[in-house]
Amino acid sequence: MSQDESLEADMELVEQALAGQAEALGQVGEMLRDLRIPAMLRKRGASNEEADEVVSQLAEGCFAQTAETGQLRDLLGKYSGKGPLAAYLNRVALFRFISIKKGEQRKPKSVSLESGSEEGLELQVGGLDSEESEDVIVELLQDALVKAFSEVDQEKLLLFRLVTGYHLKQKRVGEMWGWHETKVARSFGVLREEIRDRVLENIHKQDPWLTLTWEDFLSLCGESVDLFDFY
Repeated sequence: MSQDESLEADMELVEQALAGQAEALGQVGEMLRDLRIPAMLRKRGASNEEADEVVSQLAEGCFAQTAETGQLRDLLGKYSGKGPLAAYLNRVALFRFISIKKGEQRKPKSVSLESGSEEGLELQVGGLDSEESEDVIVELLQDALVKAFSEVDQEKLLLFRLVTGYHLKQKRVGEMWGWHETKVARSFGVLREEIRDRVLENIHKQDPWLTLTWEDFLSLCGESVDLFDFY
């Protein structure tokens, strides 16, 4: 099965589940069990209780019905079909775990997102509900990424854009710069390591609690992860 066919199958499964088809609901439930989400969260520092709480939240978000309409809640409804359903559920689980940890903070904590001024933009992340906390985290990740790209060597970044954005061969880019192809490849290697390090450093500066691994960052990027295919 091709990637496109796999995504179509995931989207069809979600649509059937949202329509209340028992077989589709069973398949989604089986997928949640097969993903081993508790093990993934424990690897990232969750306790057994926290991992169980996240799984309960996911199950409720997928299967519980609202009292007003009798329709399924919107966790499955937010799935866009642009990436694998399994990756989407894992990403939501990681967001929920981060939200739980932030909810443990007794006082709101300001996270400064650079806004071009010395003061920056102050966002309160303590005491938010799950959805609001996810939005704050997304903004934080976006800001860290934009800041990282602004800090790296711009000549190397131009090479990156030519290859990933305009799909030029590294050999062709090397000819344009008068570089050997191996030098272009080395420059890419240095650039990707620098972007990775700066992104994680910027995240930690903005929120010292949020010590993510690069794997975590890519997971949270979700459907934008193709930006980093050159890794």
